[in-house]
Amino acid sequence: MKKVWAFLVVIVGSCIQFSCDKNEDSIPEFPIEQADAISIDEYQIYSHVLERFSSSQLVVRQKTSAYTPSEEKLTLFFNLEKLAAMDEGLYNQFQLENSATYLLGPDIVVPGKETYLLSNDAYSYYFDRANHSISWELFDKKYPNGGKWYTTFTKIGFNESSNQALVGMESYWYMSSENGSTHKSGTLFYLEKIDGVWTFIASTAYELP
Repeated sequence: MKKVWAFLVVIVGSCIQFSCDKNEDSIPEFPIEQADAISIDEYQIYSHVLERFSSSQLVVRQKTSAYTPSEEKLTLFFNLEKLAAMDEGLYNQFQLENSATYLLGPDIVVPGKETYLLSNDAYSYYFDRANHSISWELFDKKYPNGGKWYTTFTKIGFNESSNQALVGMESYWYMSSENGSTHKSGTLFYLEKIDGVWTFIASTAYELP
């Protein structure tokens, strides 16, 4: 009798495991949410930033980040000669723009690459898990050419003339280590609009909380 019960336990356990594996193999589709009002210039800048990356699939979280590093931590960056022409109040405007989060729309276009927006529901499906190794396995199934990497942008801050801009980009990627499987870093980009084209002037890395 004990052998029969043991056999049944193994069979039931195998069925449950098979069911779970089958469900995970079929990754659901998540529609993006209604976008907030984002200017053409902002979409041009987001697209321009993503052109710098080699992955053929680029995954961007639809919800922007509200995090901005303190100005004091960027003193050396702002004292660069390259930034001599930057308007004095630009960083304050950048922080003001990011006092709340926004939802991006599907107007980020990078020639020769596939660009995807990760909605809040999709983000929760992948990353609201205790084990992020599983999160990244599922993410890699969905975006096999994404390099196990996604990015979150900030809202963009412009000067009054709308010819200078600051944008933050948070990168999240998979790397197995004793500190966990999800690693992150931030980059602040300063751009100027020269002859109608947004041009990179300088950038600096910053730590994320």
